[in-house]
Amino acid sequence: MAELIFVRHGQSTWNLERRVQGQSHEPPLTDLGRRQASAAADFVRTLGAQAIFSSDQVRAAQTAEIIGERCQVAVRHDQRLREHDHGELTGMLSSAAMAAWSADPHAASDPDAPYDPDLVHGRTGESPRQVADRFARFAADVRGHDGRIVVVSHGTLIQTALAVIAGEDLARMTWHAIANGDVINAAGEVIHRSEADVAVRR
Repeated sequence: MAELIFVRHGQSTWNLERRVQGQSHEPPLTDLGRRQASAAADFVRTLGAQAIFSSDQVRAAQTAEIIGERCQVAVRHDQRLREHDHGELTGMLSSAAMAAWSADPHAASDPDAPYDPDLVHGRTGESPRQVADRFARFAADVRGHDGRIVVVSHGTLIQTALAVIAGEDLARMTWHAIANGDVINAAGEVIHRSEADVAVRR
């Protein structure tokens, strides 16, 4: 039976600029992002990955390419591993997107209310439940694989995937601290964090 290991892509140019990336294909990895991907690749190589699947968005695909080359495993791209589509918020500075989200009457809700998994982000984007559903379809397709499968994807997709695997109610899902370049097991534990990222945070 497959054992899923997740890798969040390395830092992208839009991570650095603090922009909402969503399903934009444009932002590539920064130099730091490539170092984070390389550090993740060195660790993943020790795990003996049998397969590598990746989002086809540039920042994830570049990360997966580095991991695949290091592990000598071909990368398979899957659109179901793309980031949560934030619709009209995509490309905005995170601060501006949060202000727009708060001012949107369609998104307004009691701050103490549970997270709404059926709320579409950015009006033209998708809901958390839609993200969960497409990951669940991917997981069903790879369930029959043997050994470790590395999934290179994005922060919110990975958060949602972990909730799906744990069988959590999406309205009260657990939020994990996942940094760029982190390697995470299916229980949501960070099993490797790039020293490059740690150095920047100090």
